[in-house]
Amino acid sequence: ILFAIFAQTAGATYFLPYYTDGPGTATGLAVRNGSSSVGTNVEIEVFRSNGTKIDSRIVSLNPDGQWSGVIQTSGNDEGWIRIDSDQKIAGLCFVLKDDAMMDVPFTDDLSTRFIIPHAAQDETWDTIIYAANPNSAAVTAIIRFYNESGSEVANLTTTIPALGSYQVPLD
Repeated sequence: ILFAIFAQTAGATYFLPYYTDGPGTATGLAVRNGSSSVGTNVEIEVFRSNGTKIDSRIVSLNPDGQWSGVIQTSGNDEGWIRIDSDQKIAGLCFVLKDDAMMDVPFTDDLSTRFIIPHAAQDETWDTIIYAANPNSAAVTAIIRFYNESGSEVANLTTTIPALGSYQVPLD
C-alpha cells in the first residue's frame, strides 16, 4: 500500500512514496505531457529514506510527448521520488520487488490523512505501508490498524525525517 504525506505546494508536483534499486528490484517511470500545444520539462528527484537526494534529472517532453525509463542509482537504495513539471502530466510508476510488480498512478491531489480500506497479513497476503515526507521538516505519522468490527488492534507513532520516507510491514 503506497501513500505519501503531503504539504500544500503550487504547480504540478507529484510524490511517489516508494523507490527501490538493487538486486532483484527496479523502479520505472512513464510520463506524458498533458498539453498538445506546449512542451514541458519534468524534473525527477530521488531521495533515500533518510532524506538524502541521490539522483536528479530533467526530461523534456514535446507536446503530447512521453518518456519512460528505469530509474537507477548506485544500487541497494530505497526511498521515494518527487516529480516537478512546468505543467500537468500523466504518469505511472512501476516497482518490481519480491517477484511482484506494483503500479502507482501519479496524482497531484494533496492530503495529510489517508484511509486504506483493506489491509491483510496472513500466509497469502503481505501488506506494507510506504509513506513519504516531502516537507523540509520532520513530521509525526500515526498509523492505526482496525479489525473488521472497527476496533483498533494496533497503532504506531513514528517520526519521518525531512525529505525522508518510512516503511511499515504489517506483520
